[in-house]
Amino acid sequence: NLKFSDLNKGWRSDRGRIWIIYGPPDMVEKYSNQNDGIYEIWEYPSGVKFTFLDRNGFGNFILIRQTL
Repeated sequence: NLKFSDLNKGWRSDRGRIWIIYGPPDMVEKYSNQNDGIYEIWEYPSGVKFTFLDRNGFGNFILIRQTL
């Protein structure tokens, strides 16, 4: 809850739910884009990737893409 909380409890956030289901990611990439916001990409050893986006810079990351 502390790691991924914004306005809600951490387990209710997109990143919190993925963390609970898949565990900690093997690799995390972060980059920002002036037009869109901050992206965070989680990659797992199985090749599954999750892309999250924080549009306003306040730490409210939403899941925008999952690749299998």
